[in-house]
Amino acid sequence: MKKPVFISETYYEEVEECEEEAQPYYDEEFGLWGVETVVTCQKVDKPIYTQVCEDVWVEDEEFGGGVEPDVTCPICGKINCSGHNDSIPKPCDRAQELSLDTGLVSRINEIYKKTYPHKAGNTEQGFIYTSKGVIIHPTFTDMGSVKYTNAQVAGHEFKEWYHSHPGGGATIPSLGDLKALSLRYQQGHIKSDDFTYGVVSYYGCLSIMISSPKDFTTFAKKVRNKEFDDEWNNRIDNGESVSRFEIKIEQVMSFFTKHKAGLSVMFRPMQDEHIDDNFENWIAKDLNENNELIDKDCK
Repeated sequence: MKKPVFISETYYEEVEECEEEAQPYYDEEFGLWGVETVVTCQKVDKPIYTQVCEDVWVEDEEFGGGVEPDVTCPICGKINCSGHNDSIPKPCDRAQELSLDTGLVSRINEIYKKTYPHKAGNTEQGFIYTSKGVIIHPTFTDMGSVKYTNAQVAGHEFKEWYHSHPGGGATIPSLGDLKALSLRYQQGHIKSDDFTYGVVSYYGCLSIMISSPKDFTTFAKKVRNKEFDDEWNNRIDNGESVSRFEIKIEQVMSFFTKHKAGLSVMFRPMQDEHIDDNFENWIAKDLNENNELIDKDCK
């Protein structure tokens, strides 16, 4: 007999999206610095998600059956795609891949050395590394942000996206970081299974991988709709003051787990001015039953 199975399908609709960015400028006439607003727009492919129903043949148990209907793959959205999830490396495998990637290690070390030890006037450092090997540097940096224009990233698929937090900056991404990540994901700049997003702090490099595109698609939409703003501000930004960076990682991982973000976390300890001579590997992180940070069991 036939049983209906609902599957997800995605098509793309071209829309124009614009961003406003504040950029500093120098007024020669008055000899003063000012800030002007620059608006950049670009055409992007906006994903439109729909559900369709397909019939799958299932043997009737009453007549000697026992064959269960094929399970709809949560990533490719098609029937009979078992094994597709295997294309996304597990956090333990991804941590090893990051550690063996000499190009990534060099790029992380470089922005670390430009940011620490912290000195007056230090700004955030960052880069985007594309799937075609192009390195994109931010057009504007200050103590609290790095910025890229739409024109810079147009047509590029991101493989790596990292930035540093100067001074006592948190080891974890900010809510603004998550919103930027969600925006670029929705715009189609992040498609590959090997993409990682990261924050470099004095304590080390926190790398985030998308372990479930299906869950992250939903999470990103909620982030952009400001559904988590109050909780993030109350529990993470303005929550209990802690001195251990591990606690902040626990908090953000608990947040990801609670809201089914589809994100996994890896961490590389650093804390050494001679970082090139004291290389540390990325370690996949997990939470135990008490929501305490532990190294993932990578057997």
